[in-house]
Amino acid sequence: MALEGLDAVFTWTAIFPLTLFRSMPPRIPLALASLAIFGGSGESGISDKELKSIIATLAAGNKVAFKGVQLDPQNHFYILGLAPNAARVSVRFFIVDTFGSFMVHMEEHFRRLEIPRPASDRWESIPMWLLLAATVNQKAASKAPLPHMAGAVLRSILAGHDYPAALYQATMLRIRAELEVTHVRAAILKAYLLKNNAGKTALKEEMTLPIRYTEESSAFLLGCLMALLEKIQQEAIKGINRTIADKFLSTACASPALVFDNLLKNSCYHIRKVHDRYKRRKALQELLYILHQKEPLGIPEQLDHVQRGEFMIGYYLKNLELWTSTETEEEKGHV
Repeated sequence: MALEGLDAVFTWTAIFPLTLFRSMPPRIPLALASLAIFGGSGESGISDKELKSIIATLAAGNKVAFKGVQLDPQNHFYILGLAPNAARVSVRFFIVDTFGSFMVHMEEHFRRLEIPRPASDRWESIPMWLLLAATVNQKAASKAPLPHMAGAVLRSILAGHDYPAALYQATMLRIRAELEVTHVRAAILKAYLLKNNAGKTALKEEMTLPIRYTEESSAFLLGCLMALLEKIQQEAIKGINRTIADKFLSTACASPALVFDNLLKNSCYHIRKVHDRYKRRKALQELLYILHQKEPLGIPEQLDHVQRGEFMIGYYLKNLELWTSTETEEEKGHV
């Protein structure tokens, strides 16, 4: 189907900025001077749910009507990425494919990013600018991502290639520096491991709560153990300034055998002070039992780069599970 008129052209190209750059703050740098796509500025008048439906329809090879224009997934589409280079403009990438193929790649990307999130987090579909923002220090004077990061990430999404290693490394670096595994950072780790290390990771694309320990790797369970021990400590010592995660998260992620023996010994004293100590003791025993089945020789001395990502995802999900259950219990208590 041939496109006729500028209105149709703008309608086609509006899909991309709506999908990858929606709700983008004006001061988040992407290190790209320009993309050869148009539209997406101002109010789009389309919800996340409607946009996901359009992408899924196109990815399945079916036509869809958008703003009065019939979009055919078989039409060829061209994307040109430009970046400043001294007094010139350099071509960062130039991708040619069918519109449907781009939609397939974007749908796969967003599916890999899906992970349980806090109720207060509104980002059901994480835009690219938020992925990049999660890799940099937001308190620094320059909030720009690493050079070439934006172009490399966008190219990997659109072309269906592996994510750049710098995305994973920068995310892990921010976690170690800030000692915080946010929803977006956990989603990045999950997507990277599923795409780039599909044969090495035990992670599944669909993750739900409560966690099923028997289906997860030992590194993932060690992250869950860290979250549970931290929760027990916080319940035992009200208003504690620095938790065990603040002190030992980075070490536990890299060399778990160095810290977990002492953490488990201290947890015996913490549990005695917890109000619902029987519940916490049972939860700890259940987790340790499954972990022992997976690691009969004891806690591993070292974790590789894939296992470290699994550890952080396990820590994030167990924290989310624990705090969600606590909030639910408090709500019931007020009824």
